[in-house]
Amino acid sequence: MKITQNEYEKIYFFPLNCNDEGANRFVAEHAKMINIHTLYSDKSVSYLRMLSIWLYELFNTSHKSKYFKKFVILKLYNALFYANRVKRFIKEEGLNSNNIVFYSYWNYHWSLVCAILKKDYPNSLILTRTHLHDLYDYLSFNHFANFKYSSLDKVVCISKHGLDYLKGNYKKYSSKFSLSYLGAMEQEKNTTEQVVEGKYIIASCSSVRPEKRVDAIADILKHIDVPVVWHHFGGGPNFETLKKKVLDLPNHIEVLLHGSVSNAFILDSYKKLAIDLFINVSYEEGLPFSLMEIISFGVPILACDIYGNKEICTKETGILIEENFDPNKVAIQIKNFLLQPSVKREGVLSFWKREFSAEKNFKALSEQIKSY
Repeated sequence: MKITQNEYEKIYFFPLNCNDEGANRFVAEHAKMINIHTLYSDKSVSYLRMLSIWLYELFNTSHKSKYFKKFVILKLYNALFYANRVKRFIKEEGLNSNNIVFYSYWNYHWSLVCAILKKDYPNSLILTRTHLHDLYDYLSFNHFANFKYSSLDKVVCISKHGLDYLKGNYKKYSSKFSLSYLGAMEQEKNTTEQVVEGKYIIASCSSVRPEKRVDAIADILKHIDVPVVWHHFGGGPNFETLKKKVLDLPNHIEVLLHGSVSNAFILDSYKKLAIDLFINVSYEEGLPFSLMEIISFGVPILACDIYGNKEICTKETGILIEENFDPNKVAIQIKNFLLQPSVKREGVLSFWKREFSAEKNFKALSEQIKSY
């Protein structure tokens, strides 16, 4: 929004869930939040259109049994009446239907709504991003994927790994699939970083859930025999278990679990701390924003070789480890890295500017949209 806001005369947000969660996020002055749930009450849909979409998917999918379920039919019905509400809003606002860009950040329910709207607004541009669970069918099955990909103008993947998956599994729509990395904004650097004398600083940032494996960082650190201060930012359902587990770490491993904190607090901490290594050992990541954010500070990273991680965790930025790693072996890698860093901060920063700068990447996507 900060980068592309001036490309559009008017901007409307239609949140799937309307609450105060995003109240502190940047919103352009000419943007409006629309609660489509309460704005209109009509839930009528064309059952003929509903049947035609369902049949299209049925004839084009190899997973036919997944479409004979009540919740799938209800999902399509819901998407149709949301599409009707958006159409009514567009009409009442007097918007030029030939000059609209529909953009869904996730390839979930709103991308299905957008695909339905394409028939009503054929001259508009309709696109969706796609990340992880909204992309790989073996993680979370993407219902009506064939209908969506046939209708949408562009499907923008956040990783090359995801792009290759779509092109390999939905070949007939491959011309619509493209790659556009996300990115982190450039940060002001703090010239007075806090250095803990005689200790190395390691950081991590994620919610504390099973797939994030934050507890595995503790398993790694217990094998490291050099003094380390570990900062973890993020809370979650397994946070209390993590607090108990870190009590068993040796005395030369100091742990600061910050819990759920604001992004502003996290960025301020990154500026203040002289972080030697940032660790992410999750087994489910599309291409994590936490890694994009930390390399914008020039901090080296360690991550597992899953999905798009190898596109950001390279020899230029840090250490790529196996998904099913041995904590003891990783501890040796980390110790050797701390004692003799194999990557320079300048190199990490250069990589971020080239590949994961928000300003560079979002301007490029905006240019793609304008030229379509």
